[in-house]
Amino acid sequence: MATTEAKEPSLYILPYDDPEFKRLNMQSEMLSMCFGGLTPCHELVESVLDPSDGSEKHVLDLGSGSGIWCVEMAKKFPHTEVLGVDLVSPRLENPPRNCKFEVHDINDGLSKFYGTFDVVHARFIDSGLKDHHKFMLDAERCLKPGGVFVVICASHLLTEDDTPYPPFTQANPQGSWFQRIFFGMRMGYLPMLSSDLTIVRV
Repeated sequence: MATTEAKEPSLYILPYDDPEFKRLNMQSEMLSMCFGGLTPCHELVESVLDPSDGSEKHVLDLGSGSGIWCVEMAKKFPHTEVLGVDLVSPRLENPPRNCKFEVHDINDGLSKFYGTFDVVHARFIDSGLKDHHKFMLDAERCLKPGGVFVVICASHLLTEDDTPYPPFTQANPQGSWFQRIFFGMRMGYLPMLSSDLTIVRV
C-alpha cells in the first residue's frame, strides 16, 4: 500500500525481512502487555481520539516498521484515519480500510504532515535518526492543537538508582568508556575520540 518505492536506508542497520517483522510484532505485543494498551498513556490518547466532538481524527506512526501498531490502532479506533510512515512498506494482507502506509524517510523532514494529526507516535527509532532534536520539533509540528505526541525510546546508559554513571573524560579518567560512547551519541559528538565531553545531558 506504499505510495512510492522504498529508499535505500542510510542509517537504519536492521534488516527489512519477515523474521525482523515478526520480531517487531512480538515486541509490539510485549509493549501492549506492559502498558495495558497500545500506548503508555492510553487514557489520554482515547480522550484525544474521542469522536463525540464530531471532528475527523488522524493518527501518525513514524517509523511504523511491520505496521502492527497502525493496524491495531485502526481496529481499536475505527473512526480514525491511521497513517504509518517508514523507509519500506509493511507486508500486510488486507489491513483495515482506515489504515494506510507511506514510504518516506523522516530524516527528510515532516513538513507535509504539519498540523494534521491528533496523535503522533514513534517508538524505538533513535538509531535511524540523523538529528534527534530536529525530529522532535518536526514531530510536534505534525500535531493539531491539543494533540498528543507519544515517543518511546530505549536507553543503554548505565545507571544506579536512576543516576547515570559518569563517562570517561580527561577531567574524570576513572569514568566509564562504555558510558562515554552513549553520552557522545546523544550529544552528537562523532567520531567519539576526536573531541572530549564537556557537557552531560540525559
